[in-house]
Amino acid sequence: MKTFCASLVLLTAVALSASAANIAAVTSGSSFTLDGHYINTPGVTSYPLVSGDVVATSTTSLVIVLVNGASVKVAPNSSIKVSGTAVAPLVTLLSGSVDKSSKLKFIPLASSGGGPGSPGVSAYR
Repeated sequence: MKTFCASLVLLTAVALSASAANIAAVTSGSSFTLDGHYINTPGVTSYPLVSGDVVATSTTSLVIVLVNGASVKVAPNSSIKVSGTAVAPLVTLLSGSVDKSSKLKFIPLASSGGGPGSPGVSAYR
């Protein structure tokens, strides 16, 4: 019974760590909002992100670096959502604007007439 309980705890820990794998990181010395919570980052050079995280900026920009090496500069007063997996990460612009690196490609999400960088209609992989 003791071995069974230890195995169950280990399997649960492995499953939880696999489901919360880092797919991106915020690389900024500026504060930002993560899932509605204020994150103060003095001295922190990289803050991990998992699928489903929503990051918002206020007065300064920040850079999101995906595990594949691509990066997205999120402009001030903007928000993005990180989703997907480490193999196929996805950054969706929710509001504001972004500058994307050359490793990313534009994927239209809706036909509202907006182009790359338009809120609600673009994502970057």
